Amino acid sequence: MAVPILAALVAMGGRVALGPWLGDSLPFVFALPIVALLAVGVGTAAAATAALLCAAWAVLPWLPPVTDQPVQMLVFLASAAGLAWGLPRIVGTRAPLPDPGTDLAVHHRVVDTLRWIVLLAALLPTLAFVGIAAWLLQVRAEETYAQLDRAVRVAAEHADKVFETNEMLLRRVVDALGNDDDARLTARERVLHDRLVAMTADLAHVQSIWVNDATGRPLITNRFFPAPRGLDLSDREFFRWHREHPGRELFISEALVGRATGDVFSDLSLRRDRPDGSFAGMVSVGVYVKYFADFHAGLVQDVPGATFSLLRSDGRWISRHPGSLPDAALQSPAHPLMQAMAEDRPAGRFEHPSSVDGTPRLVAFRKVDGYPVYAVGGIARADMLAHWRRDVALLAAIVVPLVAGAVLLAWVALRRAEQGLLAVERLQAESAQRLRVEAALRQSQKLEALGRLTGGVAHDFNNLLTVVNNNAHLLRRLGGVAAGAATPQLDAIDRAVRTGTQLTRQLLAFSRRQVVHAEPIRLQERLPELEVIVRSLLPPGIAFDIEVEPDTADIEVDRAELELAILNLVGNARDAMPDGGTLRLRARPADAADGPSRVLIEVSDTGEGIPAELLERVFEPFFSTKPRGQGTGLGLAQVRELCRAAGGEARLTSAPGEGTTVSMLFPALDAVRREPARAVSAPPPTLALRVLLVEDNADVAAATQELLETMGCTVRRVGDADAAHRALEGEALVVDLVLSDIAMPGSGDGIVLATWLRANRPGIGVVLMTGYAERLGRATEQGLVVLLKPCEPAALAQALWDAHRAVVQAR
Repeated sequence: MAVPILAALVAMGGRVALGPWLGDSLPFVFALPIVALLAVGVGTAAAATAALLCAAWAVLPWLPPVTDQPVQMLVFLASAAGLAWGLPRIVGTRAPLPDPGTDLAVHHRVVDTLRWIVLLAALLPTLAFVGIAAWLLQVRAEETYAQLDRAVRVAAEHADKVFETNEMLLRRVVDALGNDDDARLTARERVLHDRLVAMTADLAHVQSIWVNDATGRPLITNRFFPAPRGLDLSDREFFRWHREHPGRELFISEALVGRATGDVFSDLSLRRDRPDGSFAGMVSVGVYVKYFADFHAGLVQDVPGATFSLLRSDGRWISRHPGSLPDAALQSPAHPLMQAMAEDRPAGRFEHPSSVDGTPRLVAFRKVDGYPVYAVGGIARADMLAHWRRDVALLAAIVVPLVAGAVLLAWVALRRAEQGLLAVERLQAESAQRLRVEAALRQSQKLEALGRLTGGVAHDFNNLLTVVNNNAHLLRRLGGVAAGAATPQLDAIDRAVRTGTQLTRQLLAFSRRQVVHAEPIRLQERLPELEVIVRSLLPPGIAFDIEVEPDTADIEVDRAELELAILNLVGNARDAMPDGGTLRLRARPADAADGPSRVLIEVSDTGEGIPAELLERVFEPFFSTKPRGQGTGLGLAQVRELCRAAGGEARLTSAPGEGTTVSMLFPALDAVRREPARAVSAPPPTLALRVLLVEDNADVAAATQELLETMGCTVRRVGDADAAHRALEGEALVVDLVLSDIAMPGSGDGIVLATWLRANRPGIGVVLMTGYAERLGRATEQGLVVLLKPCEPAALAQALWDAHRAVVQAR
């Protein structure tokens, strides 16, 4: 907050310094440049704050300059808002600078330099223009004052000559009257009247000469003969003043209207005393006010727009041109002119609203030598500013095109540089995308190779598990173990077989070779089982929390795929929290807004988060926010495909610095549409079927044959599909059912054999077994019955019995 306050003080304080010349006009002459500098150097918030502080300063009545023009305030605020918002985006908004020394970094520096050139090409001439305009304003104000000073000096000298002439005329009249009393003066009226007419014959400025008695009645005048004795001047200010102030001191009246003539005049008068010193009356010489106005009109021609006045030192008006005389005198002791006259200053200048019309004026004044009268000249500040605006407009006509041309050239260069930068960025983005695709392709090739390897290993491993599983079952049956009897050793073998089976399926899922096998998953049991695996993946600084709400429904998905998806999300969360944090795995019923009968699984972290502009791409295959070499971009894609395959959806919410939450929505098991359950016929204790066993692995074949024989089957064993063809065709072997492995050596596999049997031996049932899931999808698409190795004996017996019954019912 300190920076905006300091900036506002500089802007408005500098404007206060121009107060003597600008008054209250242009209150924001420094504010806009300061706002622009703040926007570029500090930011939008600081610039906007400084603008608001400047606006608040301008509306406070006790802090100059004060503006009462809403339009001016709105223009300033709109301009300041545009600068505060736009300049940072022109100059400072760009992507983080790449590594120094790269071509992209060089282009960024060039673009940044050109942006500064565009800004400075506009800002520096603007500041210079403002400075020159302020200097021109000062020069124009000084020239205006100089013109007024010269004109006022001339007006004062003219008034001095007029007053000197009238004073001399007064004293000649007094000398002509001598010490005669009123009676003698009345007797000499004709002679004195003619003499006064002669005295004023060549004085155009003299309005009249009057001689009054002690009661204010006229005795002699040059305007009338005889003098109008009924005229009473005893109420006039000049008469009362002389009556109350003994002595021959000159008195100058304010502008008056003659009662006998109707002329507008100002009187110069002297007191008449009797020999004993008592008041005998007065002698006055009137001056046409129009005489002064006509002279001042000539001055106005030299100083257009000016107003000239004569005032007594007490603020009473003698003349004013142009315009009529004000009704009231200057009386405010705070008025600069009244202060100057009270201090008897000989000359001066000031700026102040006119006491006549309130117009702000530049004023110059000068005292008339030897008289209590001041010549005053004033010109409206608006007239002075009009001349200044013409000067500034001429300057702008020269500067603006030049500045606009420079800015345009810099802008064109900037646009071309930005286009070049955009092309380089696109090229680098395409190169980076190509590298990512190539890396993803290499990763896919690795996964493909790994898949082939794990597929082969899983096939052989499943065969081994089949041997172990079948022999364990044979041990139970041949050893006479009763159902439910405790057999720790055989139970351990069974657990090892189940664990091995699950392991091979996870390997196949990781290598993308596991056929999706959807099954009901109870999350209250399955998710806690993952805790050990998840904690083994997390460093010590990351806390892990798992929560499954009790009312969470079951879902139907592939178990291995679900586990892989959760582990992928855990890995992403771990990488997003290099400095530690919290990881949460939560399952609960979804909200109503997410759809009816849905289950929500959430994995959330408190890591770095993902920028908003990347959120739309996170589920794209091969897209990764991790550094190059640390991610394939397939994890979230696998999560989304898992959810879609199950009839749900995947969502991701994130914000930089606030962590990430990935939500997986699945249909609740109660809401999943299932095919109507078919009636299942349990197999008899003894199957009594004739079975052709097709198996290339001798150990698996031997164990399976013994298992089948314990079920009451008669078994013929061959090593491949070709041998099965020969047995069925050449030897005319009669069998009820064929149990065949899928992957075998020879010209055909188990699927080819099953297809041939359907076409040529429809009376023979077919059941396939495999420990290699690569071709499992093709077999299930053809509607073939397939059992995964190792297979529980009960499941095997059920499959054989179902296949046999299906053939019998089809006959």
